[in-house]
Amino acid sequence: MDLKLFLFTLNNLIKKKRVVQEQADIRLASHEVTLQVDEKEMQDKILSLYRDAGLRPSNLKDVFASFPEFTDKQIRPVIDLLLQEEKLVKISEILYFDAATIDKLKDELVGFIRREGDIDAPRFKDMTGLTRKFSIPLLEYFDRIKLTLRIEDKRILRKSE
Repeated sequence: MDLKLFLFTLNNLIKKKRVVQEQADIRLASHEVTLQVDEKEMQDKILSLYRDAGLRPSNLKDVFASFPEFTDKQIRPVIDLLLQEEKLVKISEILYFDAATIDKLKDELVGFIRREGDIDAPRFKDMTGLTRKFSIPLLEYFDRIKLTLRIEDKRILRKSE
């Protein structure tokens, strides 16, 4: 099929809400992912692990190790679904957080920068009580989602905030 015809057809189906495009995935609008019983239990346990860990979650390898009865290939789709449902937030390749925890931290960060004018890594560590292992990836994440803008060693809020 000609690429232009394919893209025209796809965009038309999206406008008519017959299909949904989520990043590189395309699905019927009526399609919903359902988990098997053991996958649902796994999903609940993964969410619980991240919620209970707060700002100090285990790395992804340790989360996989929490499910010795499953392979990484069986666990990965459950984590991907949690990301797609925005229940987890991917900070780096091995570091994920509970979305509510990140939202709360985001609000604290915005409040701090509004009061102080900017923030640097040492003050972020003081504000959160986190080590460099967690604080630097989190600061880089906030830069990546365009909440903050890094200028030398400090971060300020982007104009939209």
